[in-house]
Amino acid sequence: EYNLNFNFFDQWRDSAGCFKQYDLLPFFRDSIHITKENSVNYWWPKDGHNKPVGYAMMARGVYTGLQQAYPEIFTTLDTAKTRY
Repeated sequence: EYNLNFNFFDQWRDSAGCFKQYDLLPFFRDSIHITKENSVNYWWPKDGHNKPVGYAMMARGVYTGLQQAYPEIFTTLDTAKTRY
């Protein structure tokens, strides 16, 4: 669960019109299987900053989110790869 209220992002996203949102929490919970019990392996308990493996999992989540939010980018990249 989140410890902070991130609702301000909704207004910013909606006013900009060109951004899409991807929530990493379900990705962490469902795909990486991070729980309260094992979260110490990914984040420092003192301040919640990522450990190296936490940054790697966050990068995987961002990549997954980008694939879902902007599939046309990845289709274009795959096409470009096969041309060269």
